[in-house]
Amino acid sequence: MIKAIPFFIKSITLNISAWSVELLYFWLIKAPVNFWRIALRMNLAFESQWATYITFRNLFAPLYQDYSIIGRIIGPIFRIIRIFFGLICHLILFITEIIAFAVFCLIFEAAPVWFIVNLFIWNQ
Repeated sequence: MIKAIPFFIKSITLNISAWSVELLYFWLIKAPVNFWRIALRMNLAFESQWATYITFRNLFAPLYQDYSIIGRIIGPIFRIIRIFFGLICHLILFITEIIAFAVFCLIFEAAPVWFIVNLFIWNQ
């Protein structure tokens, strides 16, 4: 029984140190990567909804396969307007993601530093 106590203490301290390293790795490296992975998926979902790239590719194709003069005139006008609004929405989404990432970094990346600094300041 007495021999098991040092092993138990050693096991707990090693587990705590491994957990702390794993937490820091997740907190500082994996979390920002996961944030941008989610942001990329949001961009892809948004692109599948607005189809800006496909609309740009088919800019001069007649709208709804209407090969008359009116279809050839209205098609590019409609697609230019759709591309314009799509690019504005993409820009708004990108700016929102940048602001969200900045807030994410300020809160979650600076929190451990703030905690450690305050821990040492208040203990003096």
